[in-house]
Amino acid sequence: MYHAMAHKFGDNWKKAQEVGNEIGEKLTSEEVIDELRKGGAYESKLETDPKRKIDDKIKKLNDVYKNCNGYIAKIKQSIEAIVSNDQMLASQIDGMM
Repeated sequence: MYHAMAHKFGDNWKKAQEVGNEIGEKLTSEEVIDELRKGGAYESKLETDPKRKIDDKIKKLNDVYKNCNGYIAKIKQSIEAIVSNDQMLASQIDGMM
């Protein structure tokens, strides 16, 4: 999903440039980009910043995922230790009877 959105951000910027070129056929590429910026359409706003924000969120989610897996592993170890102790106690009680 992220990769599709990242691709769309790039497409948005390219489309903005294409529309600018169509409207201002007599302008140079630099002039088109200057005019796009004046209108609030610039690469960082349409492509770079959204990608960076999503990358930051994905990193945070991956960190949470790793932490959760660590907690799950600790819980499993604790459960295994409890079960082992219970089995040992049960066999000791069985041996006493």
